[in-house]
Amino acid sequence: MAFLSKIPLSDVNRFQLYCPAFMLIVGWFVAYYKVPKAIKEQRNEKFSKEHVVSLAEGLFPILFLVVSVLFFKLHLIIALIITLVFLIFIYKFNIKKIVELLKEAFSFQIVFLIFGVMYFKNVLESSGAVTDLTKFFAIIKLNKIIILFSLPFIVGLLTGVVQAFVGITFPLLLPFATSNGMVDLPFMSFAFVSGYAGVMLSPVHLCYLLTCDYFGTEITKVYPYLIFLIPFLPLIGYLLVIFGF
Repeated sequence: MAFLSKIPLSDVNRFQLYCPAFMLIVGWFVAYYKVPKAIKEQRNEKFSKEHVVSLAEGLFPILFLVVSVLFFKLHLIIALIITLVFLIFIYKFNIKKIVELLKEAFSFQIVFLIFGVMYFKNVLESSGAVTDLTKFFAIIKLNKIIILFSLPFIVGLLTGVVQAFVGITFPLLLPFATSNGMVDLPFMSFAFVSGYAGVMLSPVHLCYLLTCDYFGTEITKVYPYLIFLIPFLPLIGYLLVIFGF
């Protein structure tokens, strides 16, 4: 999005901070709604140094990857390899343990799932169906807001991939989000969160499918929570457009 619109990435990130903030705050309440209270012993357990160490151990690999890729521009594969080597060294895993972990982590179901999702995405793109859809919306002269919402949302819903809706729709959306030769950040942000909402609701969203598979839950049981939360993202983006933040 930042590359296509020529808007500095730092400005895009600052403007869209409401997305993760909103999802974290509301998601917290949704996730713990009607969760049974902890037993008395657990409630009375005091915060200790061990809790901090345990939290740090769990967060370190993720934080290292984020910092390495976003701030030090390290390639994701290299960052992953460094993280894995570091963890193997810290926990002193031997060859036997590493092989056991690889066997536990490998799943033919997940491999076939990844290939299936990516194949479906490529079929949509190669057939020209998605491109024709975007051109159709662009030539029927709908309201600008409807176009900025519908195109990325539909493509995100069909493909389940962020890069797909950005790469396919944004070149066509730029004229609708440009005024006086300058790209309007609120309009582009609205288009992005609309596409992201489509991705989050997509039945072929790879992260969604893998998460459900990992935790052994049915996709249909999770959808009600997503349907309740996701519409707020484009709604907030639209409000930012109206009030010109």
